[in-house]
Amino acid sequence: MPKQRYTIRQRLIKECEKGFFEAAKRYAEHQSTGPFGIHELEMYYNALQYLYQNRYLAPRSRLPFSTDLRDRVLEEYSAHHFKSIMHITPAQFASLVELISRSSQFRPKNDNFPQAPVEIQLKVALFRLGTKGTAVEKVAWVFGVS
Repeated sequence: MPKQRYTIRQRLIKECEKGFFEAAKRYAEHQSTGPFGIHELEMYYNALQYLYQNRYLAPRSRLPFSTDLRDRVLEEYSAHHFKSIMHITPAQFASLVELISRSSQFRPKNDNFPQAPVEIQLKVALFRLGTKGTAVEKVAWVFGVS
C-alpha cells in the first residue's frame, strides 16, 4: 500500500490534536495541584479552531491567463496549423460544433452555473485529448478557463 501523503495543514492538525490530548491528560493529572497547563490547552484549542475553520493557510491568488489562443489566434492559423493543434481541420471542427451544439449535454442545466460556449468546450477537449501528458492546469491556463 502506498504511503499516505499529508498536506501541511493536515500535519499541523495532527500535531495540534496530539499536543492537545497530551496537555489535557497532564492537566487532568495535575488539576488538584493548581492551574497547571490551562494556557497550553487554550493555545492548542485556538490553533485547532483556526486550522479547522480555514481551508488554506496562505492567501490564494488567481493566476493570470489569456484567452487569445482560444478566441483569436486559432482562427487566424492556416488549416495545417489549426490541425496540428486541434487534430482536426477547421471544417471538421465547425461540423462537430454544429452537431454537438444541439445536445443538451452542452447547455447549462442551471442558470446559476453557466457553461462555456460549445466551441470553447470542444477546443479544450480536443487540445487535452490530443496532447499526451499535458496537465489539466496547463490546458486551463492555455485556454483561459478554470
